[in-house]
Amino acid sequence: MPVTFKTFTAVENNKNIFLQWEAISTNNNQHYIVEKSIDGINFNMIGSTTVATINNSYSFTDTNPFAGLNYYRIKKQDTNGSYVYSAVVKVLTDAKQTSLHIFPNPVIDKININVFSPKNATAVVVIADALGRVFYRQQKQITKGTNVLSLEKTHQFSKGFYSVSLNIDGAVYHDRFCVVQ
Repeated sequence: MPVTFKTFTAVENNKNIFLQWEAISTNNNQHYIVEKSIDGINFNMIGSTTVATINNSYSFTDTNPFAGLNYYRIKKQDTNGSYVYSAVVKVLTDAKQTSLHIFPNPVIDKININVFSPKNATAVVVIADALGRVFYRQQKQITKGTNVLSLEKTHQFSKGFYSVSLNIDGAVYHDRFCVVQ
């Protein structure tokens, strides 16, 4: 019998996101996997919890939420290898500072640079390899809120690690990514 999620909520509290869910049935459950996304499409595991034997209530705290929108879902893994996902819930954090995040990571064919900005601005985006060689440099206009800058031509990047620098009004923000091909 597949699990049915009775409730699944996520709320911001003191710069953390508190997730809570309740399952109607836990037959054959192995564990629950908590997944997070910055775009609501590409999810990554951020934690897991074992199945409770007394009640069907669970919680998890994300101590490192993204600035702006955060999407969450629960993956219920059964002992036979099958799995079921909860509905996706989203939380908008009280972001007041610029932030930068690359997704998906590792990168296969497309780089998405998620930038949260508290204001409209001009940004200089630089991508360099581990030796500091610059492979990409471009000026981009970003708007107040969440922006996604996409680069389709990742075939120009060899396998390896790269850094992204974003310069806005003299402040520099960094993230790293790995290319696998």
